[in-house]
Amino acid sequence: LEAAQRFETQRDKQPGLHLDIARIQRLRGEYEQALENVAEARALAASDDAEQQTAVELESAKVFWYRGSYRRARRAQTRALKQSVRAGNTFLRIQSLSVGGMIAMNQGELEEAESLIRSALELSRLTARRSEEAAQLINLGVVLQRGGQVQGAIEAFAKALAIDEDLGSRQGRAFDLRNLGTAYGIQGDYERALSALDEALSI
Repeated sequence: LEAAQRFETQRDKQPGLHLDIARIQRLRGEYEQALENVAEARALAASDDAEQQTAVELESAKVFWYRGSYRRARRAQTRALKQSVRAGNTFLRIQSLSVGGMIAMNQGELEEAESLIRSALELSRLTARRSEEAAQLINLGVVLQRGGQVQGAIEAFAKALAIDEDLGSRQGRAFDLRNLGTAYGIQGDYERALSALDEALSI
């Protein structure tokens, strides 16, 4: 009995292990190998485990997104969002919305991208996930900047910076300041741009 329980425990971990490998392969640009591990994770994931199914579809969406296959990425992201709602997992729902927003941005669908990111941001606020709120503010700023709304982007980046300062996140602050510096540069405010970038360097 003990051996059987240990086997089931190991089997439960296997989808996650395949997704961990797929994530590394995605970051290395090894997209076909990553998709093979996503397929392995999908085969091992319990059909009645909505959280596992969400994780599989999210990684699938990210691999296709990084590869530039945006339509396939959106289909996987849509499946992930449905599964996250079924699972009742707010964090996975935020992640699914966020990934959808960034994919839509790469497709040039900026209104859709902004809508999805704002939904992720609102969920982050409602559930008091401050670190996630900062991340979604950065995503919102990136989308707004892509659409030429530079002042709106600056405001979003500044809000993210305020949160990361409260949280004491050095990495978050450096990232926020870099985004602020870039946005100020686009706006032509070179003094503020250099100030923000210099501060990011000093962290």
